[in-house]
Amino acid sequence: MKIAYTLTPPGPAAHKVLAWAAPLNEGLPRLADMGYDGVELMPELLTPADADNVRRLAELSRISIAAIGTGLVAMSHGLSLSAEDETARRAAVKSAEACLEFCRIVGASMLTIGAFRGRCEPSQVDTAKGRFADSLSRLADGARRRGVTICIEPQNRFQSSFFRTVAETMPLLDAIGGDAVGLSLDTFHMNIEEAGIDDACRAGKGRVRYVQLADNHRGVPGRGMFPFNQFRQSLAAIGYDGWMSLELAQGPVPETTASMAMSAYREMFPTRALT
Repeated sequence: MKIAYTLTPPGPAAHKVLAWAAPLNEGLPRLADMGYDGVELMPELLTPADADNVRRLAELSRISIAAIGTGLVAMSHGLSLSAEDETARRAAVKSAEACLEFCRIVGASMLTIGAFRGRCEPSQVDTAKGRFADSLSRLADGARRRGVTICIEPQNRFQSSFFRTVAETMPLLDAIGGDAVGLSLDTFHMNIEEAGIDDACRAGKGRVRYVQLADNHRGVPGRGMFPFNQFRQSLAAIGYDGWMSLELAQGPVPETTASMAMSAYREMFPTRALT
């Protein structure tokens, strides 16, 4: 099992995501020094030149790019993979394809989808789900060719119109089939939406590809009320042994938050194993 931290390059929109905003030539080596195996990178720009630079800096820092988060791309450019307008939806799919290519270049095996799925009115949920599924179907082959898994993150009712729980999301994964699309579990969202942690993990067995950690207040794990011991046991029961990414409210000094988060992680997973 490997541990990552969210990182985003500085910019006017960096505050929109839960990530340490730092120049990559500073943030990558500092996180490596703290003991992180990788980063979940949340970029706004996705050009091949940007990707080449990220790969070079990660190699110099001896740290992996675990995943590319798409939230900043979606929010900065107003993109939605479930957009009602076909032209807008095609633009979102094209951007997601660029994200997949970015993953390939930097060596990231995961592409996380949260806000990128878009929002809708309650009366339009079923049709929006269908449009989102169509977009994912268009992306699945490209993901498979690149060796990247598209990870759908169930998100809470205040941030998402649909796919809020594991149980609600599983039919989407079953419909698309294959291994190009999987689940990303985020403990913050699970704390709000899931009726039971064990049940949610069991429902996602075999499809969980990525895990994001935060306590119930988006703080450092162990500082709030989320049952991390139970969650650890539930993940062990379904055989999860993949990346864990800390996605936290950064506080006034993000570097300190990252260091505190690593200390908390080591306390919870002293052997870097779930059992």
